[in-house]
Amino acid sequence: MFRLFMVLLLLFSTLGAGVPEILILPNSGAWVTLEEEPTEIQEKLYLPTYGMNVRPGTVWKSAKPEGLLRFSYPRFGLFELEEGTDIHLVLKESLDIRGRFLKFRDNTLYVGKDDGILLIDPSNILYYELPKLPADKTLEYFPPPLSSKKRIVPVHYGFQTGDFSWSAEYELRWTSDEKAVFSPWVRLTNRGSGTLMNAK
Repeated sequence: MFRLFMVLLLLFSTLGAGVPEILILPNSGAWVTLEEEPTEIQEKLYLPTYGMNVRPGTVWKSAKPEGLLRFSYPRFGLFELEEGTDIHLVLKESLDIRGRFLKFRDNTLYVGKDDGILLIDPSNILYYELPKLPADKTLEYFPPPLSSKKRIVPVHYGFQTGDFSWSAEYELRWTSDEKAVFSPWVRLTNRGSGTLMNAK
């Protein structure tokens, strides 16, 4: 119980620090605490995860500012793309189409090509190819309403990830028949794809 209390105390004491903090857990994994200050007003923002894999049920946000933070499962479906995403389609008529995703509505795919718009029936699509989607789009933050005067303020948030682990290693080296040097050290491992600068 005391250990759990200390872990929670360390976790929430980082909220005012303004720097990334990583609390590596004994059984692998880590709690990550971050701060992001949006630079523009939008209805929805993606908060960075710095290439770390987020455990969905562990996402949290401080009470202030108001707003909703949720985990959004990575979207790789053809009809859930962001407007303007480049796509490559091959239709049953052997047509090869490269254009920009505009929207999907009423079972019709709208694709921008040159200065025009193509309307495509999804049942005619034989093959489609998408560029690599940004991996840092798993945390969706919905800021307070536009009427709020404090809509653009730092957001403290965090999550648990399995990308960090640690191990203790020891070396005992004899320097003579009667003396030895004991050298302990800790090895930290980051299996994530990104880098978190100036983390504590």
